[in-house]
Amino acid sequence: MKYYIRLLKYLKPYWLIVVFTWLLSIFVVFLQAITVWIGAGFVQKILSSANVIQTHGDIRGIIKIMDRFSEIVLARETPFESLIVGSAVLIGTAFLTGVLRLFKLYILGIINQSVLLKIREELFHFTIRRDLLFSKTVNAGELTSLFIRDVDQLNSALIDAIDRIIMQPLRLMVVAVLMFSLSIELTLLVMFFLFCGGIIVYSAGNYIEKIWKQLMEKIAHTQAYLTEFLSLAALARSLGRENEEKSYYYQVCSEVKNLRIRQTMTQMFTPEIVKILLLAAGATLFIIGGFRVYISHTMTSDTLIKILMLLPMATLPMQALATLYTSIKSSMASVKRIFSFMDDTTYKERTSGSIPVEVFQNEVRMDNISVTYNNTEILHNINLSFPKNRITVISGQTGSGKTTLLGLIAGFIQPSAGCVCVDGVPLETIDEDSWMKHLGIVTQEPLLLNRSVRENLLYADPAADEESLRDVLKKALLWNDKPAFIDGLDTRVGIRGDLLSGGERQRLTIARTLLKKPDILLMDEPTSMLDYDSKMDIRDTIRSLASSYTIIMVSHDAELFKIADIHYHINTNGCVERV
Repeated sequence: MKYYIRLLKYLKPYWLIVVFTWLLSIFVVFLQAITVWIGAGFVQKILSSANVIQTHGDIRGIIKIMDRFSEIVLARETPFESLIVGSAVLIGTAFLTGVLRLFKLYILGIINQSVLLKIREELFHFTIRRDLLFSKTVNAGELTSLFIRDVDQLNSALIDAIDRIIMQPLRLMVVAVLMFSLSIELTLLVMFFLFCGGIIVYSAGNYIEKIWKQLMEKIAHTQAYLTEFLSLAALARSLGRENEEKSYYYQVCSEVKNLRIRQTMTQMFTPEIVKILLLAAGATLFIIGGFRVYISHTMTSDTLIKILMLLPMATLPMQALATLYTSIKSSMASVKRIFSFMDDTTYKERTSGSIPVEVFQNEVRMDNISVTYNNTEILHNINLSFPKNRITVISGQTGSGKTTLLGLIAGFIQPSAGCVCVDGVPLETIDEDSWMKHLGIVTQEPLLLNRSVRENLLYADPAADEESLRDVLKKALLWNDKPAFIDGLDTRVGIRGDLLSGGERQRLTIARTLLKKPDILLMDEPTSMLDYDSKMDIRDTIRSLASSYTIIMVSHDAELFKIADIHYHINTNGCVERV
């Protein structure tokens, strides 16, 4: 319930509009009640062959008003004239009711989509503000499922929260008041059947919530599996694992199918059972009401007709509530997944201070830095200095925390203890956007868009001119007398740059980084995935940049050690020594 209340808080900015839609709904209910009174009055007029509709003198309030209105509409000289006038009023009422309902749904749709947009914005903000450990450990497929499927599932929950969860009980209450005014005994009988239906709905809703939770988790797992498999399909083929992968995928899809069947059948079963109960209530009313009209003469036929015509107005809210409850229970699994994700404190949020970095002057320092994740210490009491306009290389065994050091400098990872300082100023107090302008980051795997060389470069600076693009390509040794690419700047690079060689991909990412005009280059294993010739090209590129940039690299490559001004090595015990 706490998660659903939290969801409803997103409606707070729209509460006046929501109240307005409720008032519209109340007005619609009374319009529908008027049609019942007119219809009942006309049937009674025909049955009695009377020219005047008799009102119940002892009934006060709204019932008396509606009786009087029905009398005015139908008090004509002949039944046929009453039919014409009554039909015109019914058509006008139905038209007005339809217009008001469409207008209300339009307003609710705007509110609903505005809230979903807000939730998606918060999810996106949460995701991009997490530290580097988040992106390395959270499955992209499951995250995509959360953003798309789970948020979409909130759609019905919000519409229900705005409209049906308030208006259907209110509509049921109004109808109950009208029926109680006509006959307490028969209304209590109807309420008994409605109570039985409510028990069925409650039980089915709890069952559906459990199924839906399993279903959302299974769908997210399936999407995550597909995301991973499609990127490694060649591996499965090369190792002869295609049949095993197909069997596993079939098994997962079969589990989804079975859960879907159980969920659908329960959702369909519940309203049908409620409908049967309400039909039984109608049949019972016919029998008992007929007895009181024709045998005991304790009820007028006019009263019985009105109760019977009010019965659908009571059954429709009950059926709507049955659908509503199962819908909300289905949505609750997604609501819990979304808010649990947003409340996850496993990954720290990147911090941003207010102090700007106008000019990088001297050095980046790490003082007594420790990083702990999942109760495992990745780095312990690290003290390092990275001076300006020097090439610093960090080496060490896999898993020793080298990439984490780069993440600390960029502010993508928050230390558990200690301080990263820029020219003596703690990084946590520095404005993040200001600091990022001084940084250029080259990752181990080149991150390229499936676009042209030009578009990949302009991603760093959309306002850059042709001369600037050629200049950074020259610095990255991709443009001497002519471009290294077949179609020059318009060359398509393919998915993840697959149409280029390994060396070209890495040098293109370096060129894009240089277009940003940073002071500091952070490079994570820039030559690890390249052949010897490409490694030499990248080494020469880095050496050519040494006089203009502060370069901090993580690498195992001995060729890069040769061009380094400073070489730090992280031992297996987590200690750092200068080589």
